[in-house]
Amino acid sequence: MFALFADPGTMRHWPRAPMRSIDEAAGYIAECAGHFDGGARIDWVIALPNAEGECVGTCTLYDIEAGNAASIGYALSPAHRGRGLATDAVETATAWALRTLALERIDATVDPENVASQRLLARVGFTRAAEDRYCLLAR
Repeated sequence: MFALFADPGTMRHWPRAPMRSIDEAAGYIAECAGHFDGGARIDWVIALPNAEGECVGTCTLYDIEAGNAASIGYALSPAHRGRGLATDAVETATAWALRTLALERIDATVDPENVASQRLLARVGFTRAAEDRYCLLAR
């Protein structure tokens, strides 16, 4: 988790600065658990499908309003991009959220220069709502 969130290239698309210590990563994990307990955010780890289950990314559903809407964000370590892992994670998380939380809509905010993320969202059914906003509607 620390390696992912310490990477400046990954963090340039996030609203927080790159992590500088392992303690920040531990704090982030504790923060994730607290948000899960409160129902406002769910954080998943994207792990490699091997025996070690190495953490290579995250997928987060946040600003959850059950029965209405939520937002989604994701990050993947540079060495593991381009292999479909983030696409699988977003597709799995959105399908689960629409079904289990009965959401009407899931939103994503994307840096207009982040073409790879825009393509990922299009692959899983999101449509562009504004220059930096994408939306997936329940079918």
